[in-house]
Amino acid sequence: MPLNKKTKTGFLLLLVAGPFLVFLFLHLFGKNQFEIDLYPYQAGYLKKLNTKGPVVVADDGRQLTDAKAKEYFRQWKRLEPFFADKKLKPFVVSFSSGGAGPSVGSLANFWKGKKRVEADADFLGLAMKDTVLETETAKGPSLKRLPPPPRVFLFDQKLNLRGVYGLSNSLYTDTLMLEYKILTNQ
Repeated sequence: MPLNKKTKTGFLLLLVAGPFLVFLFLHLFGKNQFEIDLYPYQAGYLKKLNTKGPVVVADDGRQLTDAKAKEYFRQWKRLEPFFADKKLKPFVVSFSSGGAGPSVGSLANFWKGKKRVEADADFLGLAMKDTVLETETAKGPSLKRLPPPPRVFLFDQKLNLRGVYGLSNSLYTDTLMLEYKILTNQ
């Protein structure tokens, strides 16, 4: 049964206008809001930094073996251009989790000249232990296992802990980049 010209026109109009109407409805009435977790820890020891934006606190990698230190350095090399492109750049500081120092020369040079902080005992416990923390997620309270060390911690402007990331692989680095974009609305 052949379709007449009016049926074809109506069908084509429906195919073209339908997705546009769905988009328009979602744009006007939908709520695209992403939230990242809020951990029950506030970094009082960072107040002396007097920062106006987010703070990234990173393990300096002293306790790492050569192979892990190379991967850690590679992930930092991915983060540097990412942070450089942002309007609101994080204040990046390091802390020492122990060890004699990285044997990978480029990792030792990487932290040279960057700001160091002396972390409190509670923070060092978070940084080193295999820990499960209570978090406040968009869906309510939850438990979250922290990634393996070395860890990077993301704090918001009020110095509330918003994310914990292991820089042992690309997945954690990608998650840090995504959550930084959400936190800073960039």
